Amino acid sequence: AKLNLWQVFPNNLIPALDRMNNGLAGSDFNDRLAKLAGTKTIEFPTVADTKSAVPINITEMLPAEQRGVFTLQFEDARDWENTKIILWTDIGVFSHWVNDELAVFAHNLFSLAPLAQAKVTVYSQKNQVMGSAATDEQGVALLTNMDTTLGRPRMVVVETDNDYTFLVLDRRDDDPTAFDAIMPAYDGKGYDAFLYADRNLYRPG
Repeated sequence: AKLNLWQVFPNNLIPALDRMNNGLAGSDFNDRLAKLAGTKTIEFPTVADTKSAVPINITEMLPAEQRGVFTLQFEDARDWENTKIILWTDIGVFSHWVNDELAVFAHNLFSLAPLAQAKVTVYSQKNQVMGSAATDEQGVALLTNMDTTLGRPRMVVVETDNDYTFLVLDRRDDDPTAFDAIMPAYDGKGYDAFLYADRNLYRPG
């Protein structure tokens, strides 16, 4: 069987997300949204009517000088869902809404150091660029005045010269409390302190 490695273009991550089904997709996914990055031939034992498993070292196929979003595709597979997405990145990212402004924090996943001068782009669910900014020396980018006529914010893409990753902005089902106007706004010049007692059991006296 022939195993192909593809790299998804950063500006195609919205349609890529829409076409994925639990991390799987069909063969036309790569032809439309990615570029070929490598090929490897996998030899399976030729034993009739027997299920065979062959270990694959994926890191040998992934480029050492480039990170990002990749897919693995079995070219000879008859199954329609023959493509699996892989996130190969050193970038960690999280975000926080402040009313209509979006604060994005980027850092190195290994050293936890802030990632300065990274390009941050917000895409709408219509795959339109709603705004972009560069992170400062603290790894923070603040996106304001986003064009809401282009749709609602769906995804943040963070890029450097040799790496990129993404963060979906949809509300998670397990979020215990939705953010609303009565909650305190984020203060970029101050600190929030939280005090916790040793135990959550109290008695009078």
